[in-house]
Amino acid sequence: MEITASQPISQRSGFVTITAWIFIIIGSLTTIASLIQGLMYVRMLSMPIMHQAMHEGAKQMPFLLQLIFENFRLYLALIFSLSFSTLLSAIGLLKRNNLARKLLIAVLAFAALALLVAFVTQLSIRPATDNIPSAQIPAEAKTMIRAMKGFMFIITFSVSCLVGWLIAHLTAPEITQEFT
Repeated sequence: MEITASQPISQRSGFVTITAWIFIIIGSLTTIASLIQGLMYVRMLSMPIMHQAMHEGAKQMPFLLQLIFENFRLYLALIFSLSFSTLLSAIGLLKRNNLARKLLIAVLAFAALALLVAFVTQLSIRPATDNIPSAQIPAEAKTMIRAMKGFMFIITFSVSCLVGWLIAHLTAPEITQEFT
């Protein structure tokens, strides 16, 4: 039996409804934040000294960060598009639209992949302590650097697992039955 938007709410999955509302909130907040970031970027780069500093600073960064800084407008447009896509797909998910469910799955998969790439990129950034002889670096600082990398690994792994779990549930047969 196929569930449609006109069927009673009691026949709809609570998982889908809760997931939709969570992502409506996340999508709304990130869309607003990305708009504010865009406005700040336009304002900051209207000052020539900021534009020059941003491009000079990018030369010292790993390739991926250079790519982002050299194409920052495109990066902001991508972030806005993902945020707005999340919002639209979450609203569609609430209405049990199958295309919206597939779009949310694609956005989640892209977000998990981007998180993994960001983690690897972060590991490739050389810490400020690289220019200091190892014997002069306090043991606490070395421990802190290792702890921060460990924490980032735990966050990356946990969020990736959560996203995988959400995708698995959104593609489960009992959930896909709800969508027309």
